[in-house]
Amino acid sequence: MHIAIVGAGFSGAALLRQLIDLRAPVTRVSLFGSAPDFGRGRAYSPPGDLHLLNVRAADMGMSPDCPGEFADWLELAGSNRDSFLPRSLYGDYLQHALQNSIERSPFAVERIATEVSSITPTGAGFRLRIGEARQMHADAVVLALGSLPPQPLAGIAPALRRSAAYVEDPWAPTALDGIALDADVVIVGTGLTCFDLLQTLHARGHRGRVRAISRHGLLPQPQTLRRGAPHVLSAALQAQVHQPDLAGLTRALRSACEAAQDWRGIIDALRPHLSRLWRGLGQTERARFMRHLRSYWEVHRHRLPLQSHSQLIDWQRSRWLSVSAARLEGAHVKGKRLQLEVRPRGAALSETWQADALVRATGLDTDAARTPLPLIKQLLDDGWVGADPLGLGLKSDGGFGLLNRLGRRSEGLYALGPLLRGEYWEMTAVPELRISAQVLATELAACAVEAQPVAAQHLR
Repeated sequence: MHIAIVGAGFSGAALLRQLIDLRAPVTRVSLFGSAPDFGRGRAYSPPGDLHLLNVRAADMGMSPDCPGEFADWLELAGSNRDSFLPRSLYGDYLQHALQNSIERSPFAVERIATEVSSITPTGAGFRLRIGEARQMHADAVVLALGSLPPQPLAGIAPALRRSAAYVEDPWAPTALDGIALDADVVIVGTGLTCFDLLQTLHARGHRGRVRAISRHGLLPQPQTLRRGAPHVLSAALQAQVHQPDLAGLTRALRSACEAAQDWRGIIDALRPHLSRLWRGLGQTERARFMRHLRSYWEVHRHRLPLQSHSQLIDWQRSRWLSVSAARLEGAHVKGKRLQLEVRPRGAALSETWQADALVRATGLDTDAARTPLPLIKQLLDDGWVGADPLGLGLKSDGGFGLLNRLGRRSEGLYALGPLLRGEYWEMTAVPELRISAQVLATELAACAVEAQPVAAQHLR
């Protein structure tokens, strides 16, 4: 059995490691990724010590059986194991762990730093087109692509989109290089991506005004300096885990957080149950959550290290940064500057803002139906996969298998990571991804065992 893993960031590397740890009875695994980020992914590729993890080092191991492995690799002890370390350092660890896994693999591992341009079922597996000319056959394929490429903001004029004054991909290595130090910058999005951009601008000595907007104008909440004591869910929240409804869940969560000494303990205790909660909500309730509650949830769930949050407050106090609850309705080039139509939250009319640069920082993109990524477009156009109606990746069979356009299982085609947010919701952070990688690896290993008698028949 030959397995192709498309994506060599955390999800792809963790899945390969689990297949190796299980000594899965496969003959070969091909791991596809981009050369600069191979084995670490874009999230952990920025150089230097500027950008920090927002999870403690002791919780960032690649394997669920050894969550402290990252801290062990760094030989951290005591309170240092609970520190928030540079993301680039974590990327180094991932590459080291990947190389270590490959060296002890019981099967052949092929690392391919070229994009897969198309995937086509053949009736006996899949044909993968690699780049422009090369082709490969695989018995099973796992899409571990991470988030999808950023899409343009709504209302952006074509001329502005072609201009260096508009930054569509904030994670590109040279994304901010074209912005002058005295430029008036508007950032759309006020979450973790926005903070990363603010750090980069500040480190470059940016002097111009920076305004950040989002629908609710909410900033990420801070972590505590030290890890809090484990929390037990209240009876009301435990009941919601088994039979959730959005209104009841919101009331129970608000009540529990108000009664707790530290609300973070409630959020963290709820975390292992989030996928079950999400899957228990109907499609209508999921849509309501996305419209009204998602922003509030994410600033409490995805928190900043305390020192980073303090920076954010200092920037606001110095008036270098201002944050508003508003929506961008349109933007175009006017003379040497940009003209933006911005509607403040609750206002009937929009305001006209002048700026020198506009930056998209709206977080991970998982809207498969609208993505420009050629591979996903091909799979959708050919009907081999279906898009989640809420823009949360691809439709799945309730596990890691993908459904085609007709809602039937695409045998042998799987996904891992943010493309499964529609099924699991919580599928972007290391603790959930490593458990998912282990479960999927177990399933793939079982499929390989089942395939062996069939292969033996063909050999005879």
